[in-house]
Amino acid sequence: MILYNALRTIGLACLLLPIACETLDEPLGKGLEGQAGIVNGQETQYEKWQGAIGLFTGYSICTGSLIAPDVVLSAGHCVYLPSEGIDFVSEPSYLQIVGGPIMDVYYAEAEQIITHPTWKGNVARGTDLSMIKLKTPIEGIETYLVRDEDSPTVKTKGILVGYGATKSNSTTTAAVHRWGETTIQSVAAGRIGTGNPSGLCQGDSGGPLFTEQAGRWVVSGVASFITGFCNAKTGSFSVNVVPNRPWIEQTYKDLTGRDLPSPFDEPKVDDEPDTAPSPEGESDTETSAEEPLDGDGEDEAKGDAMDGTGATSGKGCQAAARAPVQGLLSWIWTLMGL
Repeated sequence: MILYNALRTIGLACLLLPIACETLDEPLGKGLEGQAGIVNGQETQYEKWQGAIGLFTGYSICTGSLIAPDVVLSAGHCVYLPSEGIDFVSEPSYLQIVGGPIMDVYYAEAEQIITHPTWKGNVARGTDLSMIKLKTPIEGIETYLVRDEDSPTVKTKGILVGYGATKSNSTTTAAVHRWGETTIQSVAAGRIGTGNPSGLCQGDSGGPLFTEQAGRWVVSGVASFITGFCNAKTGSFSVNVVPNRPWIEQTYKDLTGRDLPSPFDEPKVDDEPDTAPSPEGESDTETSAEEPLDGDGEDEAKGDAMDGTGATSGKGCQAAARAPVQGLLSWIWTLMGL
């Protein structure tokens, strides 16, 4: 009991420590912050969007999309960021795939990880994508198709899902599964800008932007970076999967020996999602959703990767919260008989 109390005290103290990465400009935020999840989103209780799973290393989190029982689509900076000494491509078994309402369900470990060939650790000059082959398939939860052919258009409604924070510079707990409705505000330079009523924050990196295609919700974007502080109204950017689908298809084939299915293969109509929060939800700035976003992509890329720490402008910062998160503490406490 003495050992348990000591571990619990240390764990809780570490959980609340503000964590920061070095920055070239102003820091985005510090640590795994907010009551984790999409800015102006709501908790799923892991009753929906279960295929939006967590990537966990023991000191960091990201989000990813299960596009097959044994394959996860995520962000490149979640698995490879040399400026921060992050390289799970070389050591994939250190990357754990988890789920549940608070990342308290262990699923599998990574077996092989491939990043986009242009990804060298800089969101301004590379395509921030990775694909992860799992050592054992995950059964019993939904998988998602990847958008094919036409990119979504401006003003299209979408869904964001992730384990990230709800507000910059907060010190409360993280790693809660959340979702929110959003609106596509720009499509340019291989990126999709979103916001209003919900946006992205640190820890949501690699998570899905869903839009509808062929009667179903499909992965249309992969969360990559934000500009400024976490903001529900504007400034969230995801990698557009449509121009990158040829690479996704080939990498999927290389990892599995199978062809990547298309949303047009078996059209299916899903139920509409529950109503998401109104646009008046929490945001760190007063930026209006009507303000235009940069369309050339270069200025947008000066933003910060959404991960578990304050990120680095132009280079991103992997979802590192060098402290335990709720799921890890839950596993420790369970093992100790709590």
